[in-house]
Parts: sequence; structure tokens; C-alpha cells
Amino acid sequence: MCPGGKTRYDAGGSPMQKVSLVVAILVALLAAPARPLARSTAAMPLLERYASGDFDAAVAAIASITDFGPIYKELKAKAPHWIEAGGDADRERRRLAAATFAMEAARIGANTNWKEVRMFMRLENIYWRPPAQLLEWGCQLMRDTPAPTPAEHAWQMAALSVAGHAEDYEFLVGSPWAGRANKKDEILHLEHAIARFPKDRRLLLAQGIAAELRLYPRPLNSGLKDAQRIFENLRDDPGVGAEANMRFGAIAVRAGQFANALPALSAAIAASHDPFVTYLAYLFTGQVRERQGDPKGAEAAYRSALAAIPRAQSATFSLAAVLAARGARAEAASLVSDAIASQRPVDPWRVYGDGDDRFWETRIADLRREIRR
Repeated sequence: MCPGGKTRYDAGGSPMQKVSLVVAILVALLAAPARPLARSTAAMPLLERYASGDFDAAVAAIASITDFGPIYKELKAKAPHWIEAGGDADRERRRLAAATFAMEAARIGANTNWKEVRMFMRLENIYWRPPAQLLEWGCQLMRDTPAPTPAEHAWQMAALSVAGHAEDYEFLVGSPWAGRANKKDEILHLEHAIARFPKDRRLLLAQGIAAELRLYPRPLNSGLKDAQRIFENLRDDPGVGAEANMRFGAIAVRAGQFANALPALSAAIAASHDPFVTYLAYLFTGQVRERQGDPKGAEAAYRSALAAIPRAQSATFSLAAVLAARGARAEAASLVSDAIASQRPVDPWRVYGDGDDRFWETRIADLRREIRR
């Protein structure tokens, strides 16, 4: 035995001993279960599969990847030729397929390897990792056509969902509130998208959401006035006005500006047809009422939030705390028990910072239908 208790095999010994050792090794190798063949993650075969309509299988093949560098490099080098090989009849469908495949890969890597920040010359440098580069490569691919198309608009909306999933304001709007040593490397994704679709109010709202992300965890951080201005400009819009009001109210609550928060939250509730927006507007209203020493108003607001999305935990726990404080402990316990035990919905507060990610399933389904045509 060698130090540490491990057996040391001597290179010496008789020929018969050596033969016996070789035979033993061969027997062990033959008895061992065969290793499964590594799944191919070459980008172009997977893109072909994706473009043919086998979407789930192509995405599943990259689901466990942690290094998207090879896929990004291969798509960048080979996909343009593949797109052109389709000729006039299939060029635009192939373009959409390549950009959407890159987007799906970007979303898989969004939360694990999106960017790296390093200090250089007393300023931070941002290095975009392959998932972010994949999404912007897809954006460039879609922008390479002379005029925007409905398919490109659908792609940009889905890309907004992926950017929301990454929760990274700098990918969307750059670094207007912080010095960066490599400003030339900023992506400015929303600048590109808005240039193609300047009338899309959802893209304009996304600028405010990006500024709002800057306020976490410090609600009075630089970016507050920018977010407030963008949301205020959209508060009367029939499409995004309800959410703009809700988000204006949310940042006002966090900043302690209750007088500004309540009118905006009331306007959001009045205009909203989206349970996500309605729930959050009531939730934030309840928070303001609590801080103002109005437990009855808080209770009513939390109950209204739960009418929009039953059993969602943030409003359930807030309501239970108010009820317990006034002695209604049995109801409080029942509410909490119900919320924990039952199959509960996604709590809007848990995904509040994800922006448009809540629309991902619908938007990617729209793109896949377009590719199948």
C-alpha cells in the first residue's frame, strides 16, 4: 500500500502475472456498460432540423449546453450561406429559422452565461457572452432586409421576451447611468428594434422597464427619473397604458412617493384587462395602504389582487399578515395553507423583473408557425 491507503501496482513481476493483469483489465472493460454516444451539438445539423419543423428535438439537443461559443461561431460562419442556398423561394423563411434558432439558444443560456463584467482602468468593462451574442446576431440577421416585415416584428417581440428573461438592462439600452471603459461594445438592442418599428409602444415601454431594472436594489438609483418619464409618457396609451401606470406606481411606492403612486395604480386598475397588471396594481396599493396605517384599505386591496389571481403567494401572505394582526388568525392560517398546498399559479411579483418574458410561449409559438409555412 502507498501513502494514503491506495494500492500501488509494480511494473515488475513475472510474465504470467502481467498476462493475468491484462486479461483482468480486458474482462473489466468488456463487462462495463457502454457509454452512450455524445449527442451532437453541431449548429448546422440542428438548424436544419429546426427549420424542418422539428423544433422541440432541436431545442432539446442544446438544453444542457453551458458553452454556446461553438454554436455562435458556427452559425455566424455558415448560416448566411445556408440561407442563400434556399434561393428566392425559401430565403426569408430560412432567415427567420436561423434567427429564431439562435434566439432559442440564447434563452437557454440567458440566466447562466449572459455577460461578464471586469474592472479595467478604474472603470468596468462588459464582455458579452455567447448567449447574448446569439440574440444580437439574430437581430442583425433580421435587420439585413431592406424593409421591416411582420415576421421580423414577431421576431423582435420574442427577442424582447428573451431579453426580459435575462433581466439585463444594459443589453437593451446600454450604460447611460454608469461609466464603462468599452462603450463601443454596447449592444443597444432596443435602439435597433425601435429604429425598425418606431410606432410599437411595447418597445417604448421596454425602455422604461430597462431603466426600472436599474433601480434594484436601490430605488433612488440613477435611472428613476428616466423610468418615470417613459412610463408617464405612455400612461394614456390604450395598448400599454395600464402597465405603464402600474410600473410608474410601483417605482413610486419603492421610492416612498405614495402621493404619486396611488393615482397611477388606480388608473392601472381602471384600464387593465390583464390579470398580471391588475394583480400587481392591487398588491402595490395594499402596500401603500399598510404604510399609511390603513389596514382595512390594505385588506381590501389584497383581496382584490387575489380575485385577479387566486392563491398567488405575495398577496396571500400580505393579506394573512393583515388578518393575523387584527386577530383573524384562523382565516390567515387557512389562506396560507391553501396557497402552499394547492397547485399555485406563477406569482406576478416573482416575475415582475422579467419584463415581457411572460409572453414567451405565445410569441415563440407564433414564430414557429411562421417557419412551418
